[in-house]
Amino acid sequence: MDKELKKKIAALAKKSRETSLLPVVRAYKAVFTTFDILDNYIRLSLQDEEISRAGKSILHILIENEGSMTATEISKHAWRSKYATVRVIDTLERDGYVTRTQTTNSGDRRKKIITITKKGVALFEKTFKITMERLCYQVLEGLTEKQIAECYRILEHIGSHTYDLVKPFDTDFIYKKP
Repeated sequence: MDKELKKKIAALAKKSRETSLLPVVRAYKAVFTTFDILDNYIRLSLQDEEISRAGKSILHILIENEGSMTATEISKHAWRSKYATVRVIDTLERDGYVTRTQTTNSGDRRKKIITITKKGVALFEKTFKITMERLCYQVLEGLTEKQIAECYRILEHIGSHTYDLVKPFDTDFIYKKP
């Protein structure tokens, strides 16, 4: 590495350290560092599960929405592209957790309704308890109810605000506001 590059790196490192002292930057870094840690913890905790996290999320969305939705509706709730959502639905259908049926009240023959099956409901019941015990309570252990409520309020605000920031960049913006 030449002297100029080393000098530039040192200057950038100093500026980064100084910027890191600003409360807004510290909070931003804390959110993303925490997200990465949580993401790894969830991935490791659920690695022995029968279905992927995305599959679990889709089953949860179906349960919360009376058990049936279109793939487009699911993708809006899951904050995933329709393509990625359909890939997960394909796997869930192959494994017997959901079914696809043709809509009868739509002129579009391609439009299908995704419905959770008894097998999907049974898996959801089994994994919901595990998820609640293993993840929610463990992750939030040591916080008071007041702290949890405040954390929720802050994260809701960040999610809602970020949602509004995403809109101008996504011309096919289809997502459900958090």
